Amino acid sequence: MLASSSQHPSRHPYSSRNDGNSRDDDDDDDDENNLAAAVVSMQQPQHLPVPNHQDQTIAYYYHAFHQRCRRSSRDNGEDDDEDEDAWLPGIVVCNGFQSDMNGRKALAFEQHFLTQTTKKKKKRKKTYRSFVRFDYRGHGQSSGGGTSSSSSLSFVDFCLSDWIDDTLLVLEKLTTGPQILVASSMGVWIALHVASILQERRQRQEQENQHESPLPSVPAPPRIVGIVGIGAAPDFTRDWQREMNDLNRQALQECGVYNRPSMYAAPNHFYPITKRLLEDAKQWYLSEDEKENDDRTTSIHKKRITVTCPVHLLHGREDSDVSYTQSLALANQLSCLQQQQQEYSTKKHDVAVTILQHGNHRLSTPSDLVHITSAVDAMARLHDELNDSQQSL
Repeated sequence: MLASSSQHPSRHPYSSRNDGNSRDDDDDDDDENNLAAAVVSMQQPQHLPVPNHQDQTIAYYYHAFHQRCRRSSRDNGEDDDEDEDAWLPGIVVCNGFQSDMNGRKALAFEQHFLTQTTKKKKKRKKTYRSFVRFDYRGHGQSSGGGTSSSSSLSFVDFCLSDWIDDTLLVLEKLTTGPQILVASSMGVWIALHVASILQERRQRQEQENQHESPLPSVPAPPRIVGIVGIGAAPDFTRDWQREMNDLNRQALQECGVYNRPSMYAAPNHFYPITKRLLEDAKQWYLSEDEKENDDRTTSIHKKRITVTCPVHLLHGREDSDVSYTQSLALANQLSCLQQQQQEYSTKKHDVAVTILQHGNHRLSTPSDLVHITSAVDAMARLHDELNDSQQSL
């Protein structure tokens, strides 16, 4: 039974069991399934305050689980009374443009996570894991979103920099330990920059530690240990600018916003695109501006980002919004960058691409979701295997 909580989760929600159903070790033998106990499982959205922005909040759902199992002496030859702890990478969902945390994929990821976490484990040990889905500001139930109670803000008040900051804040305040980012469309663009920012902070911290003490120090573990990207759409605002007609440009110049038609935009069938959004996005471009070449398949990505974790990109071949060749080009960029960054990390991390033959941009059919959740599970297993190999050295 999952316990609900309306309390704001601690950054370390696993330090003690607080579901009100704590039991002695001897009781574990009576639990046939050893199901995970929810430390925090939120049935209603919570709101995370945004620093330096009065009355602005980020809406989110958060789950944290603690699975407590006694190791069997038949498995490892050790005493039954000894336990071991393991951190499974947490999951943070980064949605796409104008998508919210109640979308089909986000809910499917959450259901998969809850089901998977509560299954009986072959390895009998303590495990800890968290799951977060949230709305960027201007989206869903966050400030400025369409279902938010805030009336003073709207989607047009925010831009890509704000959404990157939102994701960083969610990671800082709601998670601890290693995390896997599961990102869709624009969310892949955001996830790559978030992973890069956190990795650069980690590098700076390590350099500062070396400067302060001549003794060797143990590097801090990375926060982002994997990215699963769905229908990656980096630099999509550049494409929008290229396709604007004279009326769009006039509206942007005179009003600071134009309406872009979209089959996904209900009920008006258009998205308001601001000049601020388009201008702000330029600093986050991952590719060169090739004005003389409109074929994005030949664009060579040049923007240097520091992403050293495994990346698995999934894209539908029948995606009419963002060509699957975008994911192929992005994978090539990431592979080249990771080779250049081996001086900092000796680990070799793969960049994988899966093209789903009949998939569209949303990749939300049951078959698509199986492919995506399998990729997330495989990335979590890879993290565990790398940890186990390091501990055995």
